[in-house]
Amino acid sequence: MQESSLNATDSKYYRGLGEYSTQQNIVDLGLNQSDDFRHSYNAYQSVLEAIRNNDINALSEAITHYKRNGSPTDVAMNTLKKNLSYVLSSSKYSYSNGPLEGINRKIKALKRGCFGFKNQMHFFMRIQLIRA
Repeated sequence: MQESSLNATDSKYYRGLGEYSTQQNIVDLGLNQSDDFRHSYNAYQSVLEAIRNNDINALSEAITHYKRNGSPTDVAMNTLKKNLSYVLSSSKYSYSNGPLEGINRKIKALKRGCFGFKNQMHFFMRIQLIRA
């Protein structure tokens, strides 16, 4: 959840705490428990904000200036750092490979469901029907 959208005014009962509290208060309680958690949370929020604002400079800075602290966030940030050029390109452009991946999934399901075709042309015709 984006930090700016946390509710700091309306109290609600949370069973995990056993008391009424606001969303902002719960996050603050968690951040005060561990410096590592606060560091990871702030890194996550900076990456999230940069992506939402399409600010590739802030995104690059958040990823490259992340300091490891032995938390699971290190793995995610290291992966983002390794693929930095791809991450920045995906943030810069609005293109998505989602539709293509959907077609690939349907073709794989067709192959599994049919257990082979008599000839290759029948297979290609079925693929054309999927795309139509």
